[in-house]
Amino acid sequence: MKAITKYSRKRFEGLIALLKAYENSADAETLHAFRLEIKKLRTLFHLANASVKNFRRHKNFQPLRLIFKKAGKIRQADIQNEIEGTRILESDERNKLRESFRKEARRNIKILKALAKTINEQFEKIHREDLQVYLKKRKTELRALMFPRLNQCGLHELRKIIKEILYLSNIGKKHHDGLDPFFDKVQVVIGEWHDKQTLIVSLRKIPDRREVERLKKQCQEDFVNIKSLVSEFYGSSSLTRST
Repeated sequence: MKAITKYSRKRFEGLIALLKAYENSADAETLHAFRLEIKKLRTLFHLANASVKNFRRHKNFQPLRLIFKKAGKIRQADIQNEIEGTRILESDERNKLRESFRKEARRNIKILKALAKTINEQFEKIHREDLQVYLKKRKTELRALMFPRLNQCGLHELRKIIKEILYLSNIGKKHHDGLDPFFDKVQVVIGEWHDKQTLIVSLRKIPDRREVERLKKQCQEDFVNIKSLVSEFYGSSSLTRST
């Protein structure tokens, strides 16, 4: 499917450009954009795994997974150290992580170029019908996990499914048209909930409990909001929704 290979090429080109930018200036937002591009690419590996015979998702994604994890350590350190008054990871240690990632940029660019060539040959085997079937399957799975009973412990994993649906629905206007705003709305709120949960874990290392209690209260409010969105979308008035 040309739209999928075009989408893949754009993601790889973006990754290479962002690595070059990060090599010149280790900017936190550049790193965040880099990880986002990998997440978008990862959805194609899931799709190919369900659609292409003998496609080995884990093995094929391994080069990207290693780069993603290294970038994730830096990203997590940046987020944690944005919390005023915390010293989760000293600046010199964070700088070592950044410098190491910068030094590996050229090598990682070569890895990305080689992977792009081989993996796009596999993505070309995905048909439009495969994308439609996979999207329908993921939406069905999501509904079963979210309604009628929503488990707060699984929200972050649910958001990954929602983001996958959003990313894949952007491949070709025909698939994006008609996608209910619910998916984007609920993933935003879940993202805010998850950020607060991450901050709570970090703040446990400092003595002031007032901020922790405030964040816990906000997390509960977020969860109530999420349940409301889910109930409204999957409730009796939306049982026949296909998107």
